[in-house]
Amino acid sequence: MNKLQEESKKTDKSITEENPMILESEESLSEIESGDIYENVEFLKNYLTEYMKIKPRTVTFLSKKQQAKVSKAIKRARLNRLIPYVRSTSNLEETLQENENKSESKEK
Repeated sequence: MNKLQEESKKTDKSITEENPMILESEESLSEIESGDIYENVEFLKNYLTEYMKIKPRTVTFLSKKQQAKVSKAIKRARLNRLIPYVRSTSNLEETLQENENKSESKEK
């Protein structure tokens, strides 16, 4: 291997070590492409800040098309009351658990 290839491998490792969202986005590409992701609240939670704002592409490292799909899915989930619009005084985890319990009871 020449020096350029070795340096590029080093920079690739440092980028992924610095920002674990790169690895998560690579793993989740198939999930985004699969279709209706608005129902998968745990997946969408990775793309929200603690104040329930949608993370920008510079943070998520998604393509323009994928970011648009994730944003649209988050907005659809908000409309269906699966995800709150803003962080309330109650904990986000409690809200997510309530939604899971509701969906489990509907399935039964």
